[in-house]
Amino acid sequence: MNTNGKSHDELATAANRARTKLLHTIEQLDHRRHEILEPRVQIIEHTRELVIAGGVLLAATAAGIGLAVYRARSAPRRRWRGRWALARDVWRRPDRAMHGERRSFLEEALRSVLMTLLTAAVTIPARRLLTELVEGKLGQETPASR
Repeated sequence: MNTNGKSHDELATAANRARTKLLHTIEQLDHRRHEILEPRVQIIEHTRELVIAGGVLLAATAAGIGLAVYRARSAPRRRWRGRWALARDVWRRPDRAMHGERRSFLEEALRSVLMTLLTAAVTIPARRLLTELVEGKLGQETPASR
């Protein structure tokens, strides 16, 4: 007898049952892992969703192409209307017509900050590349890359 009041055989049987249940659970998890990582199974299981997503993507692409074609075909008409509107404004308000619309202070400040960030994002890597090129470091093997 054990301190629990169970014999060695009873404990061994309970351990075997627990071990069998654990192995069954592990097998099920392994089976599910294989199903999830197998592309064919995922395509078969989610065919409906894939077809819907493909249809939406196709419709969005067709709409984008249609809009681009429409804009290309209507560009001369829009330019013509814009020129007539400009001529009309020049005729009606000659003192204000040739001045561009002024943006608010906030718009100008945000534009300045954005242009500064974009300039830095382009010039810093370019400067590093040119420095490495001039110093002859570009293309040389470094100890870290060996």
